[in-house]
Amino acid sequence: MSMMPRLSIIYEDNDMVAINKPPGLTVHKTSADDPQITLADMAVERWPELKDVGEDPLRPGIVHRLDRDTSGIILLAKNQLAFAYLKNLFQEHTIRKTYLALVYGAPARPSGTIDAPVARVGTKTTTRIHGTRDLVERSAITDYRTSRRFQDYTLLECMPRTGRTHQIRAHLKTLGCPIVGDPLYASGKDSPLGLDRPFLHSWKLDLTLPSGTAMSLEADLPDTLQKVLDTLQ
Repeated sequence: MSMMPRLSIIYEDNDMVAINKPPGLTVHKTSADDPQITLADMAVERWPELKDVGEDPLRPGIVHRLDRDTSGIILLAKNQLAFAYLKNLFQEHTIRKTYLALVYGAPARPSGTIDAPVARVGTKTTTRIHGTRDLVERSAITDYRTSRRFQDYTLLECMPRTGRTHQIRAHLKTLGCPIVGDPLYASGKDSPLGLDRPFLHSWKLDLTLPSGTAMSLEADLPDTLQKVLDTLQ
C-alpha cells in the first residue's frame, strides 16, 4: 500500500484533473535524483497514464506550477492533446486566475492594476531593475481588488495577467503591502498570526475545458489560512 498522502481532487474528466495543492508540497522534481515526494509523483501513482504526458519527464502532465508554499488549484493534463490545449490557454492568457493574498496594511487604492516589469536576482524576483544592466526585464501585469479589510491587514483578490515567478509577491511589495508570512518579500516584519508560509492561495480558475465547456473552479482555503481570517474577524 502506498504511503503517499491523498490528493484533494476538485474536478476530473477524461482530459484533465484539478487538484487543491496543499502548502509545503513541491510541484515537480528538479532532477532525476531529487529525493523529495512531489505532486507529480503523487499524480503519476494515482493516474499512471500521466507518466508519458507532456514535454519533460520530470513534469508529467503539468502545464503550470505553484510555488512550494502556495496552496490551491493546479491543473494536470491526462493526455497529450489536453496538455497542448491547456498549455496554449496559459500561453495565450485565456485562463483567468484569481489568488487570495493577505497583506500588511492596505493599498492606497482599493483596486487597480500593477504594471511593473520584473527580473530575477538569485531566488528573488524584483521590480527594482532600472540601471542594472545584467538583469533582463520581463513584462508583468497584475490586477487586484480588495476583498476584506481588517485592522492591520487586507485580504486581496489578485488576478495576474502574466505568469512570472513570484509575480504577485513582488508586485504587492511595490504597493507597500507585502504578503503576510512571506520570508522573501516581507523579511523583517513580524508575523503575529503565527504563519510560517506566505498567505497566498490559488483560489479560482475560469477556463474553457478541452470539451468546450466553460467552467469556474474553486479551491477552499487550507485550515491554517482560514483560521487566520477567523482570528482577524
